[in-house]
Amino acid sequence: MKKEDINSMFNLPDESKGLAWRFVMTDPLIAGFLYTYKDSVAVGIGSPIKSLFQEK
Repeated sequence: MKKEDINSMFNLPDESKGLAWRFVMTDPLIAGFLYTYKDSVAVGIGSPIKSLFQEK
């Protein structure tokens, strides 16, 4: 991606600024992130398999 597109998409003032966003949910246990870089965006999510299949 072009750095100008990333800055525009996330409303960043210039290439020296970035965005880091993380979240954690506890029931079920799930964590995720979004990070901006100068020419890319990283997105991830994860959870222990066991916590996704626990019966309530």
